[in-house]
Amino acid sequence: MKLLPRLMAMSLLTVMVATQAAQAGEPADAARHARHAGAHGMHGDGMFKALARVKAELKLSPAQSGLWEEADAATRDARQAMRQNHEQMRAAMQAERQKDVLDLAKLDQAMSSQHEQARQGREAVKSKWLAVYASLSVDQKRVVSQHIKDRFARMEKWHERRRAQKAQ
Repeated sequence: MKLLPRLMAMSLLTVMVATQAAQAGEPADAARHARHAGAHGMHGDGMFKALARVKAELKLSPAQSGLWEEADAATRDARQAMRQNHEQMRAAMQAERQKDVLDLAKLDQAMSSQHEQARQGREAVKSKWLAVYASLSVDQKRVVSQHIKDRFARMEKWHERRRAQKAQ
């Protein structure tokens, strides 16, 4: 039973982050994320349009909007930090490839550092979005919950179709 609350929290985080991306007008990231989301039963920009509608349905209070903006900014900052870390890792790997003998320990240390920074960034963003969720009224939480449940249902249908295709 511990899995359900974690799935709900992760789904909420996905809803919030995707909504932020859609509202931030980041077409390249949104399109890339939408393609990835397609593997979970949602295709194209439909996911982002639906998530943007969820925020409108919530009718956030000024205090909630402030929390939303903080979480939105944390998400953008974490995404930028991830891009920078990725570029640093790519440069380190490129430099190592030029060497005659690779320094695997150095590469491993760089990867471990990058993974830890990314984990810390995800935790910071998650705590912001969970604060947004905690600030919602019961009715607002019902709207988010229904959206997440609908998404789970679509994902399950997608998995069922994939299992049926594999069985053929």
